[in-house]
Amino acid sequence: MFFLKKINRIYIICPYVKTGGPRSLHQLCNSLTKLGYDAGIVYGFKGVLLKKDRPLFSNFCGKVFTKIDDEPFNMVITSESDTVWHLIFKNVKKVIWWLSLDYYYQQNLWFACNMWIKNKGRNRLLIPFLFAKKKLELLNSKQDRRYIRNKKEFDEVFHLYNCEYVRQFLLKKKVSKERMAYLCGPITFDDILDAKKVIYNKKDIVCYNPAKMNNKLFDEVKKSVLKKSANIKFIKIEKMSHSKVAEYLLSSKLYVDFGFFPGPERMPREAVLYFNNLIVSDKGSAHNEIDYPIPQSNKINLSKKNIEFISKTIVKNLSEYKTKWSQFKKFQNKVLNQKEIFDLNIINFLENIK
Repeated sequence: MFFLKKINRIYIICPYVKTGGPRSLHQLCNSLTKLGYDAGIVYGFKGVLLKKDRPLFSNFCGKVFTKIDDEPFNMVITSESDTVWHLIFKNVKKVIWWLSLDYYYQQNLWFACNMWIKNKGRNRLLIPFLFAKKKLELLNSKQDRRYIRNKKEFDEVFHLYNCEYVRQFLLKKKVSKERMAYLCGPITFDDILDAKKVIYNKKDIVCYNPAKMNNKLFDEVKKSVLKKSANIKFIKIEKMSHSKVAEYLLSSKLYVDFGFFPGPERMPREAVLYFNNLIVSDKGSAHNEIDYPIPQSNKINLSKKNIEFISKTIVKNLSEYKTKWSQFKKFQNKVLNQKEIFDLNIINFLENIK
């Protein structure tokens, strides 16, 4: 047990939805509990506490609190998407765990509408109409839409960044290095895979994420690929159980994701653990070599002019899979290491927070 005199209780505020962010927040609470800290989840969103006392996830082993004591030796941790709590509470130690920079930007409603239209490949003339619709919805809700924005507000908070991309953002916001620390939620991965066996059983399958890319353009990529090799199979990773996703990633040789990368992103990390080569966009965290240490030739933005190049790259990564895989081992090791150092990084940040 690690006893910390200057922190009595840690509250982790979390929305009551089963998505990646809440899963990471529960994962953090589990680790804090196992390390001996008095930590618990508080379900709430945008300044509204929710009357929920049943944990979202079955593997959760921490406490659930329904109120927060605003005392100097207590701590409140939120994600970047719900920072209004740091404006509401005055006395607690304040921490933001930056899980996805995109969600911080989306607190600006015009930006959020702009990004949605862009990602869906819709006409930009629709942005004002979508903005008006969302604005009306917010006016009818009880949500407090404030969020930390200026230097003073940023300086009052301790920042946990989960990738280099976010660290660079915080530095641009003039956050001092003493007020930030690295913490990346690891991929839960219990199986020890036999590399030779997995690689031997791979098939010419491409798994891809349709969520944040122009699917009309990707349909053209698929047509181009199938003209070159009709035996290649494409599988859309969407609305599947985790076990089904794992089943497909075990069989596939390649995972493709042309979305914007506002953080480490779960699916590419999971794919590389299942010995998949990767083709990703060159946007956000995928752009730099620290967050995504993979060949630059496999970082391509989906566009009309790149369709032929992308299709050739897909075919090459399948036909030369075993040779290409060695170029992704560094990234796989990075993902595996995130699990090993998670608890150590938690202890380090709590021992050094002022």
